[in-house]
This record gives sequence, C-alpha cells and structure tokens, in this order.
Amino acid sequence: MIEDEPLSLIHSAERSYRSGNFLAAADQYNLAVQAYENNGQPEVAAEHKNNASVCYLKAGHADRALKIAIGTDLVFENSGNVQKQALALGNQAAAMQALGKLDEAESHYIECAHLLRSSDGQDKLFEVYSELSTVQIKRRKYLQALASMNSGLGYKQHLSLRQRILKSLLQIPFKMLKVG
Repeated sequence: MIEDEPLSLIHSAERSYRSGNFLAAADQYNLAVQAYENNGQPEVAAEHKNNASVCYLKAGHADRALKIAIGTDLVFENSGNVQKQALALGNQAAAMQALGKLDEAESHYIECAHLLRSSDGQDKLFEVYSELSTVQIKRRKYLQALASMNSGLGYKQHLSLRQRILKSLLQIPFKMLKVG
C-alpha cells in the first residue's frame, strides 16, 4: 500500500462531505481507517472512525454512527488525548440521542463536558451543554436542562441577541432558588 493512499482517501472523504454525500464520505473514511489500522496507527484510525460516525449521523444512519464510534474514546484515553476522548464520547452521545437512548446519551454528554473542561476543549462546551440540555428536556429534567443551558452559555464567547436574552431569562429561576 502506498503511504499517501490513506491521505488521498481522507481528502476524497472531505470533498464528499462538503458536497453533502455523507455515505460516500463515510465509506472513504472507513477505507482510511482500515489502512491506518493495518499500519499500526490506532489513534489515527480512531479519529477517522469518529469522522465516519459524523457522516453516518448526517446521513440518518444513527445505528451505524454509534457502532463505528464505540470504543474510540478508549483508544484516546489509552493514548492520553483527553480532548479527542471527549469528542469521541460526544459523537457516541449524539448517535445515542438520535436512537432515543436518552439515559446513555445524557451520561455520555456529561462525561464529555467534564473532560472538555479539564482540557483545552472549552470552545466546544457550548455545543455539548446545548445538546445535553435538549436530552434533559426530553427526559423531563427541566431544572437540570436550565442549568446545562446556562452553563453552556457561560462558555460561549460571542452571544447572539437571542442567546443574551436567554441567558438573562435563565437567571430568574436561579435567583428564585437562592436561599437567604
């Protein structure tokens, strides 16, 4: 196998993704994954498994997205890459959410947020907390959903007008709950 072949597959997958052909992109990422696994590069393979997972999810194949993403967090944990471990958990949570596995999705989003806070991934926390809030609303955990959304807005650099209004409104229940 030519050493440039996986890179060529990745570039092709990126082009397919940009053009909206998500299943073709996933197939190309999967071929790159096989090449990296055969070359003894499990972390690079895991990264592209997560890319394929995102493609499957975008294509409406949450079951395939979850199947390929499972275990990638452990690869990154073993290599000490906390941020990629967190993102892998986030990919798994998104697939679980799409499959209606809300309990598991919630716990994965919480672990993802915890890991992102302890790494350099704080720029992703708004998105994670937003999705966590959505899952909590679906699970009828309304106060937790408010707290998650409030936390997420705290990590957003530049809030839109709508987000600033939401952040102001979210302060009302917290002020009401304060004792003394």
